[in-house]
Amino acid sequence: MATLADRLPGFPRWVVEQYWIETGRSLATAPAHPLALRRAYRTARALLPQVAHLTGTPSATLDRYLRELRRGGLRREIGVRCPKATGIGSPHAEILYLFVRASRPSVVVETGVHLGVSSAHILQALADNAHGELWSVDLPTVGSGYRVNEDGRIDRAHVASVGETGSAVPERLRSRWHLTLGDAKELLPTLPAPPVWDLFFHDSDHSRAHMLWEFGVAWSRLRDGGLLLSDDVPDNDAFLSFAREVGATPFLWLRRGTIRRGPSRPDAPDAGPPASPPAGRA
Repeated sequence: MATLADRLPGFPRWVVEQYWIETGRSLATAPAHPLALRRAYRTARALLPQVAHLTGTPSATLDRYLRELRRGGLRREIGVRCPKATGIGSPHAEILYLFVRASRPSVVVETGVHLGVSSAHILQALADNAHGELWSVDLPTVGSGYRVNEDGRIDRAHVASVGETGSAVPERLRSRWHLTLGDAKELLPTLPAPPVWDLFFHDSDHSRAHMLWEFGVAWSRLRDGGLLLSDDVPDNDAFLSFAREVGATPFLWLRRGTIRRGPSRPDAPDAGPPASPPAGRA
């Protein structure tokens, strides 16, 4: 069943999702919290300028990219192909799209696919750029069970069958996609992608040890100026610890984070210095 946020388009949904992260509640079921709502609004407004700063892309250009994504058919296609998929049109998916669209990567590597909503947005950005390919690694949980990681956190994401992995990705986008099923520990170091990566997105096992391991592998393969993105940053301190270790300034967006390898890009013409918004509740 769709949530209130799922029904909202564009910027209002960004505000509602940030509000939910800050309060752990829903506008539909909880009393309004004016201060939290005001903070959520400010944070949502700051997201586009911060992506502009990190990628060296003017906010006006990013806004145009967003309009193109929203006018396109991806949201509808995912809903038809995979009715149980969630996060369609969410700021998490849209900002991921913007990072790929703005940085114009040749090689994108992703761990963790599930139904493929994030994969579809990455692939749509690559298609809109007419450039680049995606290599994805996933170890799906099949059936109605769940997985408990080394930190004791429960991951309830599962697919009905192995074939359901990535089922949200439209056929028209799959020519740029290389999906491999198995343990990232075994597959990531020997992935048959080009040796130098432009963008890496972690969304698999969110235990601290595994996140640090993936970040280390990816960092060694990223080109100067390449981007490392991670989901579920508030689950532990792995992302922020790794950013400190490599001397990179983290940009926290909703429950995700981004760091850039090597020298920072020049400021976009209309973007001020980035200010990391609160990561929210774990």
